[in-house]
Amino acid sequence: MRVDILIVSVLFLQSVTSQAQADDWSGVSVGAFTGIGLSQNSVRSATFNESTFGAAQSISDDDTEWSGGFTISAGWQIQNAVIGIGVDLDPFGATQQMDCRLIWADGFNSNVLVTDVGNGKCSRDVSWSVSIVGKLGWLASESTLLYGLGGWTTSRITQNYEWPSSLDPTSATLNGATVGGGVEHRLTQNWHVSVEFRATMFEERGVKGISKELDAPQISVVGGDVETVRLGVSYLVPWR
Repeated sequence: MRVDILIVSVLFLQSVTSQAQADDWSGVSVGAFTGIGLSQNSVRSATFNESTFGAAQSISDDDTEWSGGFTISAGWQIQNAVIGIGVDLDPFGATQQMDCRLIWADGFNSNVLVTDVGNGKCSRDVSWSVSIVGKLGWLASESTLLYGLGGWTTSRITQNYEWPSSLDPTSATLNGATVGGGVEHRLTQNWHVSVEFRATMFEERGVKGISKELDAPQISVVGGDVETVRLGVSYLVPWR
């Protein structure tokens, strides 16, 4: 009789332990993501010599850009709360078209001064981005997590001026705070999917260069904000 009771107790504890492991969100996750973003670019650039002046300034537009990459994170469940930290890498980059206000003036040292002002096209190439974010979530159910996030993003960008002027491309590494939130759903014990919104507020950074066309100084200020909706899939490896 005691043996039977012992066997039943062991089986019951094993069942409870297995269920606890299946319900536990603690572990290391690796995954991938894709998303679409709306960038509010900020760029001002100017170059000049004794006879010529050229400048450009960004104009707000609604052009979007696709992004994607990989993520690795670690999480810990404390009752119904889940805390975590993760690193995201976008090695592919993206190109976004944008409108610019263009100014061109020629003939400072002559009696004939030609000035042209109009709207033109510029573009911004993002070579790569890296984010480090912390997450704090609450389990709405055993399989659904609601969370907020905050952290830091670094991106390498090149600003291009697509018009026949004296402005050369400008490159800079921008840093900015990232905030957002999302929903993560567990399909199986290990496979998870998520939908989240992120907003990154990049700093404005001044870049000094030389215009090859004019052989004159070029001064640029680049920055802007990015709002992104992302879809992700990940595989969770439990701590235990």
